[in-house]
Amino acid sequence: MKKLNLSKAVELLEGNGYFGFRGLNGIYGNAEYEENEILPCSLDDWEGRDIEYDENLEELDGTSAIGVNEYMSEKEIKAAYEKALNYSDCGKVILINGDNEEYGADEGETVLSYMGDGAKFLGQVIL
Repeated sequence: MKKLNLSKAVELLEGNGYFGFRGLNGIYGNAEYEENEILPCSLDDWEGRDIEYDENLEELDGTSAIGVNEYMSEKEIKAAYEKALNYSDCGKVILINGDNEEYGADEGETVLSYMGDGAKFLGQVIL
């Protein structure tokens, strides 16, 4: 899995599209994603019920994350990283990218998609 430090992650934010930090949990925390791999769409966690394990729930129109962009200060980017880390049960946060963005239900949440599917994996962020 490609590793990104803060400066490399900030550099990638200057690219095209929308970006977010996603905290990995469950089976996704053990996955070994390849750069630009399309991630699965997130499930609709409207009650915060550890939905990654309930395949009967509806899928969102993309992959959920905490939104980040090139106009944020380093302090704001670190705060977004920490927020995403709260969604992880294994201490892993990844940077994802999409060509479409919708607001999610949680504060700071964004749902990113690429070409009508899940978001693209850019790398694991290590701060």
